[in-house]
Amino acid sequence: MRSTRLLVPVEVETDAQVLPGIAQIQLDGSWARTRFPVDNPHRGTYGLSVAPHLSDTLHTGSSAKAWYLFADPTLVAAFEIVFLNGKQQPTIERTPTPANTLGVSWAAYIDFGLRARGPVRKK
Repeated sequence: MRSTRLLVPVEVETDAQVLPGIAQIQLDGSWARTRFPVDNPHRGTYGLSVAPHLSDTLHTGSSAKAWYLFADPTLVAAFEIVFLNGKQQPTIERTPTPANTLGVSWAAYIDFGLRARGPVRKK
């Protein structure tokens, strides 16, 4: 599956800009410098998105170091949205107006759920 979008927190934005842009990577698995340059297979592959809320400690599971790679959305969606009974439009209802108030009151609501799609596994 082809990945097209790299999502990172602000803290690693500079590293994320460098990785898909450089022609060669000169680090080995232990991050020590190697003697021979290695072609970068990630060059020009990913678009970059930066989201400051990824490292916001108010959110459960936040991280200032995590990187997220998303597949091409034309092949697989990253998120799935579902609607109660398949109804995708909001319900709009007229509600009683408080005493001594001129005008009309309305209430609107929509029942939906959102979940992250899991990784695609080949059988």
